[in-house]
Amino acid sequence: MPYNAKDETVKHFVVKCLFYKVIAELGHKSALEHQASEHCTFDVIDLTTGLVYEVQGDTNPKIVKAKIEKYMKISGVRDVIIVPLERFNINSPVKKWYEMVKAMVV
Repeated sequence: MPYNAKDETVKHFVVKCLFYKVIAELGHKSALEHQASEHCTFDVIDLTTGLVYEVQGDTNPKIVKAKIEKYMKISGVRDVIIVPLERFNINSPVKKWYEMVKAMVV
């Protein structure tokens, strides 16, 4: 299934790319928009550690819980880290975003 960015904000895309970059800088294998199954696509996964980083615009607890439960059923997933998109101020420089992402990657 080809990647479709029509419903994604630039902010969401940039934050995902920063996670991908930081994971790669650690020397880990990673994937952006990794399709784990027909109905499950991760924003970013660190294939070396099994950690999924999901950038969430909607932090409704029910939605987040359902997503975590769905992702944890996928083989190879060790944990799911929800990243609230609201933490990234649109008026902050990307360098600050990079430092925030760097602090979140484990």
